[in-house]
Amino acid sequence: MEGDNPQDWSQARKWAITLTSSYMSSLSSVAVAAYSLGIDAMVIDLHTSRLLVVSGLSFYTLAVAIFPLFLAPLAESVGRRPVYIIAYGFFFLFFLPVALARNIETVLVARFLCGAAGSVGATMVGGTLSDIWTRGQREVPMAFFSLSALFGTPIGPIFFSWIGGGVSWRWIHWTLLISSVPSAALVFLTFNRETLLSARQRKGQPSERSTLAGMARKVKASLSTSLVRPLLLLATEPIVFCLSLWISFAWGTLYLFLESVPLVFAQYGIAQGPSFVGLAIGALIGFAIHLVYVHRSKRLAGSTPETRLGEACVGAVAFAASLFFYAWTGLPHVPWIVPQIATACIMAGLFLVYACIFMYLSECYGLYTSSALAAQSFLRNIFATAFPLFATDMYQKLTYRWASTLLGFLAAALALFPFLLVRYGAALRDRSPFATKQILAQDRQEARCPSQTPAGSPMTMVDA
Repeated sequence: MEGDNPQDWSQARKWAITLTSSYMSSLSSVAVAAYSLGIDAMVIDLHTSRLLVVSGLSFYTLAVAIFPLFLAPLAESVGRRPVYIIAYGFFFLFFLPVALARNIETVLVARFLCGAAGSVGATMVGGTLSDIWTRGQREVPMAFFSLSALFGTPIGPIFFSWIGGGVSWRWIHWTLLISSVPSAALVFLTFNRETLLSARQRKGQPSERSTLAGMARKVKASLSTSLVRPLLLLATEPIVFCLSLWISFAWGTLYLFLESVPLVFAQYGIAQGPSFVGLAIGALIGFAIHLVYVHRSKRLAGSTPETRLGEACVGAVAFAASLFFYAWTGLPHVPWIVPQIATACIMAGLFLVYACIFMYLSECYGLYTSSALAAQSFLRNIFATAFPLFATDMYQKLTYRWASTLLGFLAAALALFPFLLVRYGAALRDRSPFATKQILAQDRQEARCPSQTPAGSPMTMVDA
């Protein structure tokens, strides 16, 4: 008999939730990247400028950046399950206006609303996995989540190119709608119990939920915290700022590649979809390396959060070096396979840092993990909003070689951050009111309820 605590549920139930959540996350990434395939045709069909059509990428990521700041406190008040069900009940519907659009305004509004609903799969999954897995069990499920987010970005263009290079931009969105319907059904079937323990515990407490006004006050207080605390952590916590800046730049570069990679591989006569094969393979390579690192790190006794940063150091250096590799091999006289290898190395490096950041911030901030992750998610998607808007101009004006070289220099400078945190991370945590406070709070909680707080498990994604 499964207990009330989600971490006591059966392995089958927990993996069903994990895989469903990862599928949702991959669809959110595919919805961004697949859109880029239809940009040129949309410019012609809708009689509009290329910049406005490219803005459809940015409208989506802007919604993904903003809406989790509102949805997170709502989920903490009413539970994750209703937020998932309602959001994914609407997510697939917003592909319909794009498929039927007769003007660019319809496309942009629908993309923004689609991003708002899809942000649940992009940003709330980490919290769900923390609800159901203990810290010692969480690394592999989180690796699958990271893979779904990063692998979904290149696989969208590859898939639509594979089923037919002549697929229209309207049929792309019809296909996205059709492929999202199973996700909505799986969410309804899989999330048949609430994963957030605090929301489950609040059931049956009429003093907290008896009036609409009381519920509104609770949501308002949670919303205030959700909006303010991530920005406070971003401004005052060097750990959060450094890692958020690195992943934001890398994420912006990945979304810039949705525009620039097809330009580079067009020199070889390679179609837009196949040009992303290297990125897809790189995500799988990064996933495999990460699993090896996770297996090795479990054997290290007395490890600290900074132990995890060795993976990020390797990934950051690989990411920067691969950008230079890509810049100076993406030339017509160099065989096309060489820049493909470079893009694979870029994505593998990005995966290692991306997966590491989730676990490191979780171990550093415990009770404040959701705010720390919200800070990096917000900044990350703001960069993803901006970078595609100048990608084409940047590569055309600086040339393909020097545009990627500039990215390489910036990545090399940012690669210092993980190394600095290896050296100074423990001291920064000691001086942090957030990190210190969560350690004390966990100690008090374990002293009061030793049987209810498994050893080594964080207080999930709920802020105090």
